Amino acid sequence: YGKLSCVRAVFSAAGELPLFAVIAIIFLLTGTMDISGIIEYQAVNGPLVLQLPLAAIMFFTLIVTKSPYSPFGITKGKEIISGFETEHFGMLRGYIMFSESIAWYILLWLFLTIFFGPISVVGYVIGMIIICIITGFINATTPMLNPNHSVMAQISIAVICTVGSIIMIII
Repeated sequence: YGKLSCVRAVFSAAGELPLFAVIAIIFLLTGTMDISGIIEYQAVNGPLVLQLPLAAIMFFTLIVTKSPYSPFGITKGKEIISGFETEHFGMLRGYIMFSESIAWYILLWLFLTIFFGPISVVGYVIGMIIICIITGFINATTPMLNPNHSVMAQISIAVICTVGSIIMIII
């Protein structure tokens, strides 16, 4: 189980490559990594989802990866019998699950803010509901991928979308 755990940790870290690619692409276009600077850029130039749709797809892939019962869920594999899901119980597990829920909604907020700009509270709620429905449908209809296939799919999406986004920035 030790070797499996190490491989799982490396695969999990490799699955974060689309996030780094999105950050780099947004920085190349906006010249800042500050959320308020990105919002100011969008106030002048329009939403980033129209300028960088491939980067939005990469970030959405990351959202699907982080969602519960994701096909990319390397760390939540059914064959894994250790980890916080079985080792922690009671209040500690409740705190861990609560923090995962908060992290999920922060990720949704970041996606909506970075790619759609400043929107109202109602817009955020509607956007989060729509994203939850879409990811729920994807997770319900897609089987869990093998860790090798999961990482290769994420890296392939990252490479294609990064190259496409850089070409879109240049043109």
